[in-house]
Amino acid sequence: MPRFALLGGLVLAVALTACGGSGEETPSPTATSTASSATPTRTAAPRATRWPSAATATAVPPTATPAAPSAVAVPGLPEELSQYAATVAQYLTATNAPVACPNALLDAWAIPISPVARCAVGDTDADGQNEVVLVLAVSQGFDFAVTVAVLDKSAGSWGVAFQPPSTEEGGGFLVSVPSGNLDDILWAVQDVNGLPGAEIVYRPEYCGAHTCYTTVEVYGWNGATYADLTDGEITISYADTALEDTDLDGDLEIILNGGSIGSVGAGPTRTRTELYGWNGRQYVLTQTILDPSEFLYHNVLDADDAFFAGDLVLALDRYTRALEDLSLLQWKENERSEMDPYLHFRIAITYMALGGAAAEAAQSLEAATNSYPGSLHGEMARAFRDAWQPAGDTTAGCRAADAYVQANLDAFQEFWYFGYGNREFDAGRMCPL
Repeated sequence: MPRFALLGGLVLAVALTACGGSGEETPSPTATSTASSATPTRTAAPRATRWPSAATATAVPPTATPAAPSAVAVPGLPEELSQYAATVAQYLTATNAPVACPNALLDAWAIPISPVARCAVGDTDADGQNEVVLVLAVSQGFDFAVTVAVLDKSAGSWGVAFQPPSTEEGGGFLVSVPSGNLDDILWAVQDVNGLPGAEIVYRPEYCGAHTCYTTVEVYGWNGATYADLTDGEITISYADTALEDTDLDGDLEIILNGGSIGSVGAGPTRTRTELYGWNGRQYVLTQTILDPSEFLYHNVLDADDAFFAGDLVLALDRYTRALEDLSLLQWKENERSEMDPYLHFRIAITYMALGGAAAEAAQSLEAATNSYPGSLHGEMARAFRDAWQPAGDTTAGCRAADAYVQANLDAFQEFWYFGYGNREFDAGRMCPL
């Protein structure tokens, strides 16, 4: 699958500073974007192909926390993940640790995340002082239980300022990492939306029986507490992710490309790009862009969508292309025997909607009824034609076509079922004139 053009200009380098710094905040980089619109081309496969994310965090190799005084013993690993962050804070207070990654302790605990990826510093609460952001994990069978924590130092004492709500037993969220690498979870600790303080952006991945999903979480300081800054769930299967200021307004957008499903029962799934923008309060879905598809079914849907959006010229072009492009893949056996009459019928009613092309419409109706005699959509077209021809009454034609669909509804629903990963059949869209 080709990378969507929206991401082609991605040049953002996310300033994820590793712990061990001076404690001063690093200014956020200025994001730039080159958004382009490309002519759709057919993809070679429906499943998303991963590319390296340009927003991958970079960090300076961390400086180890100074050795603890001999009087302060390194604490043992707590029984529950939910207790990890508080134990780390207690240890940092006892050792009078600076604002830096506690690598000696995390190494002793064998936290399965590399030092550059399990920790970052940033002023997350806009108080002028940096906090330490940790990613902590423990193995749970084939998955990992993971939590993110913000540790804050005040008057010489460390405390846990924030942990996201626990979703799994033990106080974390489950992450599946087939490669055994948890280093991609903490995505950014930086200002992404212009609010005071650096936001915490992380992206866990979890795999079910046949499909893996990436979820993006954004937490930030609202002036009183750390709040979830997403509107509902931001997630997509087999995701490639990016942070980019696509509209050059100073706020970074979250961009996800993916959507394939690793199950035959899902049908011919189609990848897409989803863009989530900052609305001043939350990150919300602002745009969905479907990737080009090699399947006949998806190309027919694209033509229908253009028709219902009122772009009749585009709809006519897409219906014609789907009819003539025999390289498009059929997901069902003999799919063309129903799709071709349907396409001829849709071309006919598009001509009628455009007006002034009665001869072309009549010719397309004849092709619909004669291309595959006895087909469901051919007989629907025949019902339309017989009611329309006497007076050119499209309303009467559609009433007859709809009556035929309702009389054979089970058969139409069976044909238009293309797996649970695609839209449901809507009889009301068959003849909308």
